[in-house]
Amino acid sequence: DGGIEYLFGIAFLNEGNEIEYKGYWARNRKEEKDVYSEFMSFILKRWEVFPDMHIYHYAPYEPTAIKRLASRSAIFEQEVDRLLRSDRFIDLFSVIKETLIASVESYSLKEIEKFTDYARKADLRLASDARRRMSIALDFDDFSSLADSDFELIEAYNKDDCLATLALHQWIESIYQEKIAKGVELTRLEDSQGDANESIAEGEAYARDLYNSLVSELGDDPGDWGNEEQAKWLLAHQVEFYRREMRSAWWEFFRLRELEPNEMMEERKGIAGLRFQSTLPESNRVPIDRYIYPPQEISMDSGNEVYEPQGDKIGTIHDFSLENRTVDIKKTGKTAGIHPYAVFIKEIVSNGALVPSFHRFIESIISNGIDGGGPFRAGRDLLLKHPPRLSAGRPLSIQNGETIDETALRIALDLEHGILPVQGPPGTGKTHLGGSVIAELVKRGKRIGVTAVSHKVIRNLLDKAVELGKEKGINVKIGHKAKADLRDGTFLKDKNACLAALNQGIIVGGTAWLWADDIFEETLDYLFVDEAGQMSLTNVLTISRSARNFILLGDPQQLEQPQKGAHPE
Repeated sequence: DGGIEYLFGIAFLNEGNEIEYKGYWARNRKEEKDVYSEFMSFILKRWEVFPDMHIYHYAPYEPTAIKRLASRSAIFEQEVDRLLRSDRFIDLFSVIKETLIASVESYSLKEIEKFTDYARKADLRLASDARRRMSIALDFDDFSSLADSDFELIEAYNKDDCLATLALHQWIESIYQEKIAKGVELTRLEDSQGDANESIAEGEAYARDLYNSLVSELGDDPGDWGNEEQAKWLLAHQVEFYRREMRSAWWEFFRLRELEPNEMMEERKGIAGLRFQSTLPESNRVPIDRYIYPPQEISMDSGNEVYEPQGDKIGTIHDFSLENRTVDIKKTGKTAGIHPYAVFIKEIVSNGALVPSFHRFIESIISNGIDGGGPFRAGRDLLLKHPPRLSAGRPLSIQNGETIDETALRIALDLEHGILPVQGPPGTGKTHLGGSVIAELVKRGKRIGVTAVSHKVIRNLLDKAVELGKEKGINVKIGHKAKADLRDGTFLKDKNACLAALNQGIIVGGTAWLWADDIFEETLDYLFVDEAGQMSLTNVLTISRSARNFILLGDPQQLEQPQKGAHPE
């Protein structure tokens, strides 16, 4: 999620009409949040006083860091979005790269300074050593190892960077004014206030209302909070989980789209150096063109949409071969005759029913209380870290003569709107246990769903239930709402087909996008979550509306669900 942003530096025109530098220091996450808040307050006040304000920087690091901090701290998120929508961040590196041809080794800020006549004050060698010591101190949380001179050198270096960027901006502006004086017609981009469209603004306002409702009665001192207060605080900071994920996905898309074609060579979500090889014979109305590419690391899947850098959609990935370094692109009607040199994938998946389902879960808690009556008891128990809620009052431990599978089945049958977590490292039999319990629950006429972060994992548990069902003499039927037709009779096309399958006693597997739909609210007796350690808490709470009982199979040491955005810790 990125290291600590230990120094924010800005150069600005102060009230005395003089250039002033200000540095904000942070040594830990709390100070980082405080400094970020102070920095953003300064920027927003500045924008209010100067409506045509812009923030100049060199290379994309600064806005990327601001976006990450907005998500991680959960403050000023809407304000940062507004700054981005209104194009207030101006990357002078992009300006230089697109307009200047110079005899320099690189377009680094230090190389460009020879054109602006900026002379650095800080000793670069000493500053570099101080920054290295700072990096070590951050890694080991040992700021006592740093001398005052280290902080002074680093701040002097940062001040030079800010003032050098200012000098570059002034140099570019002077060239602009010279052109205007000579009668060259040049226009500036018109400023926008960056206001969100109506639907986004309504969504942001609604999310704020949910957040405020959850935290309004919490005491000022977290040390005084009980279990319910801690659960509400945790839930409040998940309110915008899906928007953060979607926002980060779009940020990444726009970042990739702005790159030069050759830069795709360094991006795992892009390919550069494509050479047309042939049009595949299976092409129908639009061509499927095969391209070969030079050695590079790529990460993409069939079905991904592909775009040209600084251009439009080319088509979709039909297939690819890492071994042969070929990629087959199914074109659109408009792009049939275009052979791109470079492409990148658009990796944005709609949230679908996830957001409204999660919001309904939160609304229920606001209306009924987090530990009172009302629906979605299992999800609330998970949030509250309650042990399995059992109807018979029997023990959770393995009893004499029981196998672990028999114990799990006994507890599952005793669950009363509760959660049963089954954990252990790989190879300890979690999938076998899950399949065995599923088969026994089918025998007892229970409605069962299976979910996980991937269709492969879902399918593995479904198949295990069928296999163990046969051993037990139980006819276990399965259906799978997968990406494509499975051609084995188990494919379920849509949510209505899934609901019909459940009504026929068929076990249904699908991702969180399926189980979040309103049509499944409290339809399941049991929902099995395989590799639960990889699924975000938000996703589990979102789909908790679908089932009366949850059985979580997973390894708590397993890597967590891949996330695109930074989230509050």
